[in-house]
Amino acid sequence: MEEYFGCRRQYRRVPCSLRGRYLTGDDLSHKIHCKDISVKGARVVSPLPLPVRSSARLEVDAKRAGKLTLEGEVRWCRKEGGNWQAGITFDRELATLLNNIV
Repeated sequence: MEEYFGCRRQYRRVPCSLRGRYLTGDDLSHKIHCKDISVKGARVVSPLPLPVRSSARLEVDAKRAGKLTLEGEVRWCRKEGGNWQAGITFDRELATLLNNIV
């Protein structure tokens, strides 16, 4: 199934291991772990489910670029093992080169 969706992707996904926080509209936050990222989105792992179609604000610690704030929308979320995985589509393409992030 991943191969099917991989064919539809416009942008190359880069595996990563970025740590950060998911922030809600109420300024509550919890830790996330970014598994892969592209200029237009990311796959994150969270201890809590992220509501699909909700606004997402992520703060991640990029290795070379420092702290990045990424805004977008949760497109999907599913439970895997003891955590939740979610796909986030960014509102804007990343201006920073992916090599500076991972």
